[in-house]
Amino acid sequence: APGVRQLVLPVGSPPLALEGYCPVTLVSKVVWRKGDVRYGAVHRGRTYLFASATEQRMFLASPDTYAPVAAGNDVCQLVDSGKYVAGKREFGLFRGPGMFLFASAASMQRFLKDPARYLDALSRLSDSVDRPLR
Repeated sequence: APGVRQLVLPVGSPPLALEGYCPVTLVSKVVWRKGDVRYGAVHRGRTYLFASATEQRMFLASPDTYAPVAAGNDVCQLVDSGKYVAGKREFGLFRGPGMFLFASAASMQRFLKDPARYLDALSRLSDSVDRPLR
């Protein structure tokens, strides 16, 4: 379509996080703003794009403040079955330590019925691996 800019990442880039939306504007302003490929960073196996160099600097100073919990994987799938399943932004919410993404509405509802269970299990998983899942 005319006027639509196609997002193209360099070959070999890790998967795109948040469908290319800027995590800093999302967390700080609760606004979905498309990132720009000129301002990117890789964190926990995902490529993040930012609205400007300012948001990129903010993210790089404290990436876990802005990145989704569990690198954007569905925490219910991770806790219940040990599977890394990418969450979708339409099934996202802010709770406790940050932003959570879920693969489906059903998974999000499972989390909302017992968030303490998933947060506790996530904490235990994080303690048992080399890198935090936060």
